[in-house]
Amino acid sequence: MFASYYNPVESEYLSEKCSQTSNFKFAPQNNSSCSSRSHHRSESYYNSCSIFNLVSKLSDIEQKRKKAEFELEQREKLRMKQEQIHKLCAEKEKKLRERAKQQSLQKQEQNRDALRKFYELQIVVALIVV
Repeated sequence: MFASYYNPVESEYLSEKCSQTSNFKFAPQNNSSCSSRSHHRSESYYNSCSIFNLVSKLSDIEQKRKKAEFELEQREKLRMKQEQIHKLCAEKEKKLRERAKQQSLQKQEQNRDALRKFYELQIVVALIVV
């Protein structure tokens, strides 16, 4: 809304003036001690300061919102990546367990075959000796 009226020089000037007058308190106009012109600011001056402050606050809010959205997206990406890594690790662990179980079964089968051959040889030797 205010972007089409943005003037960097005027904006900087207003920012500087607004920061100087932020602690300024309005004095009654009929006060004789405040007769100099520097103590009386025009209403348009304060309106421009408040508009500038509103615009800067809106841009700050917008930047914070964008930053929060970006951080949320990053956290979501990180969560998805962690889930993917967890799934891959679970699959790898499952494959390792299956392979270990299969190797164990093969080893047991080899042991049974070796024992069977040993007993067969024992029987053959016993028959030869008799």
